[in-house]
Amino acid sequence: MEEIVWMVMFTLFCFGVSLFRFFYTDTKVFLFLNWNLFLAFVPWAIATLVVLSKRLRSSKIMLVVLISV
Repeated sequence: MEEIVWMVMFTLFCFGVSLFRFFYTDTKVFLFLNWNLFLAFVPWAIATLVVLSKRLRSSKIMLVVLISV
């Protein structure tokens, strides 16, 4: 559970730094990194849900979905 708190905290920090840089410099050069951070967060969140949930862990359909991702 501590891993989730740290991951969310650092994700929000990265979003905050990116938004601060956007408003401070008024350029959109590196805003794509926010999308990249979100896309990295999605598989991690799915894997965490599977590990934490016994029902999802035993589901063969979820296993196929995770392998295809």
